[in-house]
Amino acid sequence: MFYRSGAQAATPPAPPRQPTQGAAASEPKRPSYWEQANAGYNELVNAIIRPPRAKYTARHLGPSEFSFASRRFRRRDFNLTNERGMKIVCSHWEPAAAERRAAQVRS
Repeated sequence: MFYRSGAQAATPPAPPRQPTQGAAASEPKRPSYWEQANAGYNELVNAIIRPPRAKYTARHLGPSEFSFASRRFRRRDFNLTNERGMKIVCSHWEPAAAERRAAQVRS
């Protein structure tokens, strides 16, 4: 049980120390195979199924226009709202206006 004394919290009394029996008592307890497998599974789930969200701003995406293979492309950023009312920020890369007109003329 912890008691508060003024603004400081009192520390609990230390538990009685058990006598040690050689080096084995000072080594930490190794997890069982089941605990290791469970921890590995949880890490896999968190890494693949529920990866942490990356935090970035629009400027981290780079320039909104660029050239690739002698063609110009531009990025159009927009927001969508899903069924739960959550905002989804999207980017769509498309040929620049001049490139689209040239493609239409060639068709």
